Amino acid sequence: MVRLDKHCNKFAGQTASDSLDLILEKPFDINGRYILFTKTGNDGNVLTDECGFELGGNFIMIIDVNDCPPLFYTVENVTVQEDKNIKVDWKVNPEYFAKGAESVFSAWAILKRNTSAGGGFYPQDYVDLYTARTWTDAFVTEEELDNVSYEYAIQLIQNGEALAPQNQVNSILLQTQPLSNGFLPFSWNNYTGWSNPQYEFFYGEFEQSTSSFQWTSVSPLGNTLNYDFELGQYIDQTDSGYYAFKVQATSTDPGNNFVSESNWLYLDFRPEQDSIVDSTIVNLGTPYIPNVFTPDNDKFHDRFWISLEEGGRNYRQYAQVSIEVYNRWGKLVYENSDFGPINTQSQGWDGTDMNSGQQLADGVYYYIINMKDPETFTEKNYKGHVTIFKNGQ
Repeated sequence: MVRLDKHCNKFAGQTASDSLDLILEKPFDINGRYILFTKTGNDGNVLTDECGFELGGNFIMIIDVNDCPPLFYTVENVTVQEDKNIKVDWKVNPEYFAKGAESVFSAWAILKRNTSAGGGFYPQDYVDLYTARTWTDAFVTEEELDNVSYEYAIQLIQNGEALAPQNQVNSILLQTQPLSNGFLPFSWNNYTGWSNPQYEFFYGEFEQSTSSFQWTSVSPLGNTLNYDFELGQYIDQTDSGYYAFKVQATSTDPGNNFVSESNWLYLDFRPEQDSIVDSTIVNLGTPYIPNVFTPDNDKFHDRFWISLEEGGRNYRQYAQVSIEVYNRWGKLVYENSDFGPINTQSQGWDGTDMNSGQQLADGVYYYIINMKDPETFTEKNYKGHVTIFKNGQ
């Protein structure tokens, strides 16, 4: 071959494309090799080859991305907070956001699942602050705290895409069996937040002067998942008292200062004559809070009120009952800091908007209810939703 002639036949003034401005719909956020290829179309933006001819489809360009920071995020701790709610903490490698990853951040998705019932994870909430490293599960009820261990995972959503969670951690569920031969047998599930959690069992005596429990550690238990509490060793059996029990897990890893705590169980101790023990683990009474009521004056379910299931303390014994109700946009539509006196089937809330004085529209509303027991001053907090339905009126 003597020579090679290029038969380009360029049109007058036509030159080859020597640069390309690549405008991305969203930034690259993961290192790797990306392939850009052209498609035919009629948008007026024409790429030409070195001969000046329009490029056809499937022309390929390779783009190497290698400066994205490594991504590492895991749940650090899950703990029940004073028998009221569950707190989740997580961590992220510092250099990730230090290199500007907040520009592609969308949200943290809080995933949750019921380990007792089985099933998969579902999104419980979303946090749109990229610096967030903690979240409190205000959706869990006090009844669930005493009956369910929940497992949590964190999912990063960036560039509008949900990335896979990198670990999951469960809450500690403390349970007990009936009193037997002077012992209360307790057991709990294994905490998965650390490779070798160490457990410690506590009992607390309620002090009315401080309206709080004074906690005492019974003994470090290592990785044991049960403990038989001997009443005669720790409780004065000649006097009535109110007690609570809990378990805490700590890590043996250096620098890990987190503590995971279980739910609390309660003992209402009342000695009878001749010091015969008559003691049971008690539930202060599980409120029955309706999920629907029909304020249409037909004398059936016209009012929103709170009752207790059979065997619990009567709601009238609670020293304080307060209630707040919000619509779906977060506007307060009903509030009563002294709901107790009207907490009856005939006098409860009738679905009237406190702002307008008019009946609220049918739909779902969200309540926050706080109740305080007069004997122990223990507060109970409940959050949920109720539907107003006026039977077509």
